Amino acid sequence: MSQLKSIYSKIGDVMSKVSRVPKNGYNSFHKYNYATESDLTESIRPILQESGLAFFSNVLEQDREGEFTKVKMEFTLADIETGEVLTSTYWGEGQDKGDKGLYKAYTGATKYFLMKTFLIPTGDDPEADSTVDERNSQKTKNNKGQKTQPQMASDAQLNLINKLLVDVANTTGSTKEKAYKSLKNQMKKEMEWYTQEEAGEAIVILNKVLKKGA
Repeated sequence: MSQLKSIYSKIGDVMSKVSRVPKNGYNSFHKYNYATESDLTESIRPILQESGLAFFSNVLEQDREGEFTKVKMEFTLADIETGEVLTSTYWGEGQDKGDKGLYKAYTGATKYFLMKTFLIPTGDDPEADSTVDERNSQKTKNNKGQKTQPQMASDAQLNLINKLLVDVANTTGSTKEKAYKSLKNQMKKEMEWYTQEEAGEAIVILNKVLKKGA
């Protein structure tokens, strides 16, 4: 009887088999393609099945402030042969005036779990919402010449910051939580309350850390 592989060995098998994911999503405002959640799941589902791994998710916490929804997700990989499980926790954030904020936050967390667990190359990320980008841009145009409130950071900016935090953690041998705490100390506020300008500053800070650690 052959020895059964561990769940970590199977994760390694998945990483060796997964290839670059197609980018079927399109941001009509900024004019670029990006990998959607369905692009990721459709690419990796048959490989997980072949490797004997099952994937589950669960919403642990959710909170909404204005247009912003934040969720804490628990993701579980289970070895269907041995019963061994591996659990990870990721945060997701979404911006939407309607009822899609929770879905966007869930989608973002799921994408980052899959991308970072299996090191899936997409050639970009972050996921973007052209309706949010266009709405924020239109607000600026409509209020031109008037004293306006700063525009809140877009989904694209926040998702990019999340990705950079993970990259900083990996580069410095730290954790995403510690990387975020350091960024928060410099920015003096929580990420979900960044304006577009502040998000740009945060991105510059994180890129400098990555360049220094490279």
